[in-house]
Amino acid sequence: MKPLPRSNEFSAFFNEARVYRDDLQRILALIGDSGLTTKISDNTVEYESLDEFQETRGNSPREIRIEGTTSSPYSSVRLSLLGGRHWHLFSYGEINYGLVHDIENLLKNRQNTLAYLPYNTINTVGFIISLTSIGATLLLSARAVRLTLAIISMVMIFPSLALMTYLRFHRRLVLNYKHEAGFFLQNRDKIFLLLIGAAIGTLFTFLLWYFTGKSV
Repeated sequence: MKPLPRSNEFSAFFNEARVYRDDLQRILALIGDSGLTTKISDNTVEYESLDEFQETRGNSPREIRIEGTTSSPYSSVRLSLLGGRHWHLFSYGEINYGLVHDIENLLKNRQNTLAYLPYNTINTVGFIISLTSIGATLLLSARAVRLTLAIISMVMIFPSLALMTYLRFHRRLVLNYKHEAGFFLQNRDKIFLLLIGAAIGTLFTFLLWYFTGKSV
């Protein structure tokens, strides 16, 4: 028995990661320090610098491609923003293991923790409970049962749908320095979660009043 040789290729996707100018400069420095020739581009044009890219594409472009290559031996590292939603890190070559590990850690640190929520499972379970709630409303006379099922289904479905909508418009690339983003952009996730909590509380109060005629 002997271990298999380590693959020369690496590929990983990072969902809901927001990358700032500081991060891109760090990535470019890592690639340059590894002896690779760097290139910044989008789908059609190659740019001389981040400043030129920002002047042409604005502060929140939906596409960017940063690539480092060397020819002897051939090796490459590429970081791409795909469709404004997903970051893709790809590497080929034995000399890139440490470099890819550093870039991978940087992207993981920038990944939104909300991206790890199992939205499909939450929505499926919430949908089943909603159907059960509708059936209970039609067939059962116990208000407590109907109230419980209605609250559970709404509490599960509403936040999940709201978060998915929010993350769909979550900017993955901001070409300002992180400290320049302002209070709202730096804390937007926390503010959004507070708003969802307030909405759930309001919904809970309404459903309680609707089914029992009593307020909290």
